[in-house]
Amino acid sequence: METETAQEFFEKGVDLQQRGLFDHAIEEYDRALRLDPDNINIMLNLGAACLQKGLSDRAVKLLKKVLEQEPENSMALYNIGKAYIYREEYEQALAHFNRAAAQQPEDRDIKKLIAVCLRHLGRIEQSVAITLGQLDTITADADAMLRLGDDLMSLERFDEALDIFRRTSAVACDSILPLLGIYQCQLRLDNREKAVTALKRAIMIEPTNQELLVKLADVYLGDGRIPEAVEVINKGLETIASPNLLREKYNEMARRLPVLRKKAAASRLESGLSRHETDVYDILDGLYDGRIRLEIAVKELEGLRRKDPSDLLVADELANLLFQAREFGRAAEIYSEVHLSRPKEPRHRIDLAKSLAMKGDTEAARAILRDSIRDLGHMPELDLAMTELDLFDKEFERAAGRLEIILKEYPAEQHALFLYAYTAMRLDELETAETTFKQLFEKNSTDEELAVWYSRLAIMQGQPARALKVWENFSDGIESLVEIIARVELTLATGDSKGIMRHLQKIGDYHPRFIEDHMLFGKAFFFAGDFSSAQREFDLVLRLEARNAEALAMSAMNSLIRNKTAKFWNFWQHAIDCDSLYAVIPAMVLKDSLNFSQRERLKTETRKMVDIGALKEIDKARLARLLKCL
Repeated sequence: METETAQEFFEKGVDLQQRGLFDHAIEEYDRALRLDPDNINIMLNLGAACLQKGLSDRAVKLLKKVLEQEPENSMALYNIGKAYIYREEYEQALAHFNRAAAQQPEDRDIKKLIAVCLRHLGRIEQSVAITLGQLDTITADADAMLRLGDDLMSLERFDEALDIFRRTSAVACDSILPLLGIYQCQLRLDNREKAVTALKRAIMIEPTNQELLVKLADVYLGDGRIPEAVEVINKGLETIASPNLLREKYNEMARRLPVLRKKAAASRLESGLSRHETDVYDILDGLYDGRIRLEIAVKELEGLRRKDPSDLLVADELANLLFQAREFGRAAEIYSEVHLSRPKEPRHRIDLAKSLAMKGDTEAARAILRDSIRDLGHMPELDLAMTELDLFDKEFERAAGRLEIILKEYPAEQHALFLYAYTAMRLDELETAETTFKQLFEKNSTDEELAVWYSRLAIMQGQPARALKVWENFSDGIESLVEIIARVELTLATGDSKGIMRHLQKIGDYHPRFIEDHMLFGKAFFFAGDFSSAQREFDLVLRLEARNAEALAMSAMNSLIRNKTAKFWNFWQHAIDCDSLYAVIPAMVLKDSLNFSQRERLKTETRKMVDIGALKEIDKARLARLLKCL
């Protein structure tokens, strides 16, 4: 009678368990087990129900009792193995599954769980071998296929992983996960265009997924395709609500723009010139992205150079950083070593000469260039470097004479034309400068330095709107800090003081690295109305370079706006004494933004400099032009 009653409870439990009512099933099995405590079937089913309910500890206890009576009971071994997986005790689970497999060697579910245990135990190769052996049973299971693809990738079996991800994509056609697997495999197989295609397919499924857009931009950046990368991010910024990740990526790209352009240029040259190329660009990336400071970047490059003193890329980039950091002596030492290792290349000689000139030894710089012309013969690079020394010494007429000779022989030489336009500005021959700039823009409409100096010319001529059109030609779609400030100055010079904010708002999380960066940041603070922060940046520039005319002129304008008359006069006269061109330009930019008393103060002090200052006629002509505009 009791056995029949236990059987009835058992049968009720089976029915409830099959209907998914595990709590009620457990109650019925418990009643049955109290009446028949050694019944293996009751313990097996109760153990399975506990496992389904997540009660793994009780399931293990029950199934152990079964195995004490029947050590090779395959169902008990299978379920206790699952319970151990639930408890993340994979060694125990694997041992029991192996015993179950000995009883039922063809059971695919047991094999699948053995593969799961091996995977969790880090025995990926064995797990993959088992899974591939029964691939036909999991092709409809997208999750299992994705795990297999990931495991094959971890074993660097990219061709096989690619096949798995492709099969998975056919099953889970609305999921981006297999497409991301295809993208990763194609990258590792160096099929970059196919990787791009996979990402684009994923983006079609999830067009607002910012991570996908960033990945696509990164592939383009890795290939030096800056405009395409920027287009991807900009389109996302225009179409996605709250594009925080895209905005962060845009700002990162803006910070890294100098090194991105350098890497893009390098990718077009012969590869394999330096075994440290990746390390060098990683260091520069960290510097421009603000993750490491300048002194750290220098130390890391110095470390690479100690490892491999003969690596010219490391030496060249280290010298470049030292030059930008105003450590001209140290830069000259490295440039000298590079020059000695490559005596036939004029660029290294020119770099050495520039370092010596900036160090203050222009005679040594000229000697280097004269020796170079003697050794290598006349070539445009060396003749133009000698011209730049004339410009450095403010021998503008002599520079103009050299340039006319060079351009007769090399009329299309772009750098010669740029120096000719620049020299014409210095000689106040503005129409000649304008004509030459237009000739340059016919060949290169997106050179940033060219656009900056053309903007300054347009401001001097009172036609800033003309230069704004030049900046519209830039095709990379991302605005550097230089470009933003140039647009702000031109917009303000047109009299549109409200319009500058749309440009200033584009300044992201930049990190000043060099003296030029601090100058740009000072201007950004100034134009945004944060005059105290602006002066802090200008003061920093002047501590490093006391005769920086642009910093002096901006400090003068800052003092004028803040009604600090004595400071204004001190900064203004020093700016004009150092370089009247850099002094006049910010005044021309701000002339329409000053109030009446500020304009009168500026006019009075400028007339005073014209009347009593020991100025050259060119400087007086510039100041007279400013007075006329005021």
